[in-house]
Amino acid sequence: MQLTADNYYSDASNRKYLSVSQIHDFIGSIAVPGCEARALAKLNGEYREEPSDALLLGSLVDVMLTGTEKEYTAFVEQHPEMFSSRGKTAGQFLAKYALAETMVERARKDDFFMKTLSGDHQVIMTGKVFGEEFKCKIDSLLPNAIVDLKTTADIGKRFYDPIGKRSTNFIEAFDYVLQGAIYQEIVAQNTGKRLPFFISAIDKHADAPGIVVAQIDQQSMDARLEEVEPYISRIVALKNGEEAPERCGHCAYCRMTAKLTAPVSWLDIGGVTE
Repeated sequence: MQLTADNYYSDASNRKYLSVSQIHDFIGSIAVPGCEARALAKLNGEYREEPSDALLLGSLVDVMLTGTEKEYTAFVEQHPEMFSSRGKTAGQFLAKYALAETMVERARKDDFFMKTLSGDHQVIMTGKVFGEEFKCKIDSLLPNAIVDLKTTADIGKRFYDPIGKRSTNFIEAFDYVLQGAIYQEIVAQNTGKRLPFFISAIDKHADAPGIVVAQIDQQSMDARLEEVEPYISRIVALKNGEEAPERCGHCAYCRMTAKLTAPVSWLDIGGVTE
């Protein structure tokens, strides 16, 4: 299967290839819990998640900074819900999406930030990681670096890791460390060069968006690959229908598809408070 911009996100592509987003769907991250049942239902076309306002805003910023004019036009045409349809503001971005223009303007004022986005945009590559076929789409591929553009609510926000019982930043909370490790490996297989991985991020402070360029160190990426490797065989088995998925019991998909078989004690409702 030859991957293109048109079929990269297709059901067929998602069935054939693993990706970082798929792994996150199955196993989750500190910031976004995973659910095997939901992830498999999405792959099988049985469940669709409507893009959140945050995801749409992030995608809009991404296409404004790294997409072509054609890609920008196609994106806004696919999402008329981003625009006002009445009054004096008809045809303009709704306030929650107009923030993208402020964020992009802030980014473009910083030469170093924009230099990180000056590589080849939306580069699609495939390769084998853990012995399985993976795909990736790189925001900015430079001769000496791999750069992924991110938007986040607040660059300085801390997230609590209940397993490690510590706080961490958005890069670890959303598991961008794993993304860096897998992208680096795929690029190395395609180019022969093991390049450093950077996150160029813009946050959503309406008055003054913050920006940062952060390098993820090699030791952290290597360690994250080792942590995730044991889960890959199960994800492949789930995709192939060889194992039954577990339900998290908390996400929208689980709530929507839950089947009652017996009453429970009223004392058990709400779970256990730690």
